[in-house]
Amino acid sequence: TVVGDVPAQGAEDDPWEQAMEQCQRLGAKVVVTCKGDMTTVRIEHERVEMVEACRLQLAYATAFDVFTEDGKDLLFLPPGARQMQEAQRATRAYIHWDKASRTVRIFGKECERQNAIAFLSQAVKDLARLHHGDFALQNKAVKAIRQNNGLDELSQLTGLADVRLWGNTLSAWGDAEKVQALQKLVEERGWVRKVQPMRRAANELCGLCMCEFDESVFQLQACGHRFCTACLKGAFANPDYSSFPVCCPQPTDGGGMCKQAFAWRDMVALFPPDSL
Repeated sequence: TVVGDVPAQGAEDDPWEQAMEQCQRLGAKVVVTCKGDMTTVRIEHERVEMVEACRLQLAYATAFDVFTEDGKDLLFLPPGARQMQEAQRATRAYIHWDKASRTVRIFGKECERQNAIAFLSQAVKDLARLHHGDFALQNKAVKAIRQNNGLDELSQLTGLADVRLWGNTLSAWGDAEKVQALQKLVEERGWVRKVQPMRRAANELCGLCMCEFDESVFQLQACGHRFCTACLKGAFANPDYSSFPVCCPQPTDGGGMCKQAFAWRDMVALFPPDSL
């Protein structure tokens, strides 16, 4: 669904008419509904990629601004995505963000676009003040969190609004004191996973959590490096890892990374479907 200003139809060389014609050529059904000062466009097609292609055609035909504030990449972190959703609800603008290109486009009336830009500018300043903490957890802790709504409990106990579980890693964003309170809490509960000394052979440890492998191990086809399956899935669920080509994160003796590009079969097995 695309929400925003729709140009008047019938004008010569009108971009909206051209976009509608392109959608028709792609075999899509486009329904435009006007209610008050809001126009909603619904696109229907049996193929998802065709819906996305039509959505882009129609979106580009409407007026938009590109958000270029310094630090805008912070909006692509989990708390930033929440801020963009709140901006969209608060300002009635349509905000489209592209993780791959790190681009934020704002559609709607002029006043709605300006309000959204002001909202996001303040959001970037707020995000820049946040502290980030990652905590490697034991399997029993991950199981307890998933079975008992543990993330909600941790949020309530620490006052953190953004607490997420990526595989065996607990990630949090917020005030320094609150992040430290979360660290103290997981340590008191005995949830912290003990990291093995680096003198162990590289093939005996997961290259992400630096601990012994879990029961489920994933071996990359291109380079053969092995990781805990949960660690890999958790790492690549994070928007920070959305750029391509995606490369192996195995540390090397020189302090770098393997950087061998992933095989497509590995990407399909590991990545969230909406990122492919």
